[in-house]
Amino acid sequence: MNKRIVAVIGAVVLALVGVVMLAAYAKDADDRAFDGAELTSVLRVTDSIPADTTATDAAGSVELVKLPRKAVADGAIADLADVSGLKTTVQLEPGEQVLASRFAKEGSGPAADEKETLTGVPKGYQEVTVQLALAQAGGGLLKPGDIVGVVASYPTTDTGGFTQLAKNFVRVTRVVNGDTKGGDEEAVSQQLVTLAVTTRDAGRIINAAEFGKVWLTQQNKNTATGHGGSVTKSEVTK
Repeated sequence: MNKRIVAVIGAVVLALVGVVMLAAYAKDADDRAFDGAELTSVLRVTDSIPADTTATDAAGSVELVKLPRKAVADGAIADLADVSGLKTTVQLEPGEQVLASRFAKEGSGPAADEKETLTGVPKGYQEVTVQLALAQAGGGLLKPGDIVGVVASYPTTDTGGFTQLAKNFVRVTRVVNGDTKGGDEEAVSQQLVTLAVTTRDAGRIINAAEFGKVWLTQQNKNTATGHGGSVTKSEVTK
């Protein structure tokens, strides 16, 4: 047999032996690390899982592993059946344990009150509709049931403008396409967005729409509360 072929075969064999020995060493290291520890099964994320993913769809992005009980996070689960019918509330990243608290019926949206429906008006609230350009209406991506923040922006003579988040966690109940560009029904330029609000907030939104501009921000239950303070042109440009 050609000496060169023999040398190649020998190199391949040595490489395979090295891989086997390395795998055995790694397993032995894990065994030593877990030696004497009480192990328990838990699901671990292998690929990023976006928010609002159902438990069924998440099945291909998790694996069942055994960890020392002390290393298992509170609420970690070993079977997606424990969260069947629910959706992820946030994006899950590779390496983290799957927690039951990261799943909810509404996904990343806020929990629905028992006195309201997803697209209905909560008890004691009323609806107000504002006409907005697509950029002001969340890029035209809003749909009934979404939660938004209402930002009011006014022109001023002394500061060059005044902007502030007026209200958090406002429910969208209806979205209707408004004006179109050049008569093209596919090229929508504005939308009529209907919001469920309290009496006081209805007045605030109408005032902003009448004397300034209204912008809507898309929010979820993890959005920080507060109004962020007022912003003026001088603060932006300094």
